[in-house]
Amino acid sequence: MKILLIHADSFAYEVKDRAIKTPEAVPEEMKALSLEDVLVAFCTVEKEDAHDPPQIAQKASDSIAEVAKWVKTKKIVVYPYAHLSSSLASADFSVPLLARMQEILSGMGFEVRRSPFGWYKAFSIKCKGHPLSELSRTISAEPRKEERKPQPQVPEDSAIFTPDGRIYGLREYDYGPDEGDFRTLVEREGLKIPHAETREEPKYIAYLKKFGIEAEPLSDIGNMRYGPRGALIFDLIGDYSLELALALNALPIKGANMFDLDHPAIKAHAQLFGERLYEVDLDDKRYVLRYAACFQQFAMLKDWTLSYRNLPLGVFE
Repeated sequence: MKILLIHADSFAYEVKDRAIKTPEAVPEEMKALSLEDVLVAFCTVEKEDAHDPPQIAQKASDSIAEVAKWVKTKKIVVYPYAHLSSSLASADFSVPLLARMQEILSGMGFEVRRSPFGWYKAFSIKCKGHPLSELSRTISAEPRKEERKPQPQVPEDSAIFTPDGRIYGLREYDYGPDEGDFRTLVEREGLKIPHAETREEPKYIAYLKKFGIEAEPLSDIGNMRYGPRGALIFDLIGDYSLELALALNALPIKGANMFDLDHPAIKAHAQLFGERLYEVDLDDKRYVLRYAACFQQFAMLKDWTLSYRNLPLGVFE
């Protein structure tokens, strides 16, 4: 967050026209304001503030309160201002953060007013002109020490079901000589046993090199490129996957490449995703480039008319 602080003899504003498609609703008491001997905090909320909103709100409030005490005023205006940074946060994120700052400062004993977000406003200000009357602040979140999360407990009803109908506890199953991968899956995902460190290069690396599948150095980590043989293998696997899905009577579909990150379902899923996300800002919307997830299928199925006669139903992309 970037903040410009002006200690003013007088400050007044009046709401005019909307500046974004969906601005903050304006109650009567926020449509206009006129105060004397006031500290005006012009605040630009940035995308980076999303890493730790509570810390940003507290640090910004503490900084504003500190200056208010220096200049000996109890009146503060929190004024959204989009001109101190090019990395602007969305309205859905900014409004609650600024409102939280108003709450914190009010709790400190200040008389705090906040102007509405997303509107063009006419304003006039008369700066006092003393050494502390014009100040700026950059507020950023300090990295928090990562707390070691306790390993989740294995549910008591977790079990291994074999094709012949037998049931085994996760620690009771007797693995066959060709079930090494299955054993690793159960130990890692079921029993939460950490993977043993090894200095040996994984076997799949040799296959990737052999077939021309490698990381693209001009892209981000994890983005691959495929030579002729790698591309052929990729397409053949896709054909085989489609063949298997059709054999299960699954319906093939195709979907969008990016989704609205402010939609509750997409936002909740993204927060659970443990890897890097790629975000795109268009107008006043924030989108996420689609990753390996099934919300496209759910988004499509919710618009279909289905009955029990259609079940079981599968879709494949």
